Amino acid sequence: MGLSVSAQDYSYHFSGNFSESAQAEFIKRMEDFHFYTDVKLRYKNDSQKGELLFTIPVQSAKTEEEAPYSILDVKQLLLSYDLLPDTFVERAKH
Repeated sequence: MGLSVSAQDYSYHFSGNFSESAQAEFIKRMEDFHFYTDVKLRYKNDSQKGELLFTIPVQSAKTEEEAPYSILDVKQLLLSYDLLPDTFVERAKH
């Protein structure tokens, strides 16, 4: 009996003032981690609430040079933009 391993989708909710230029820079920095794919950002200026959507792909073979990903990296990135991290959830596959 084999295990089915696939990429996993996540959502991280946050709040705070997030300008359009900061959003673009944030997305670039998320992509620079190289552990996350399909990075998307939803943000509502009126409520100052947002949602970060991303996928963590299955690593076919890890090398010693590859640091394991950590969701704490994403939290630290949010905090570095003076955003308040909220709910972190695994999204269901459709």
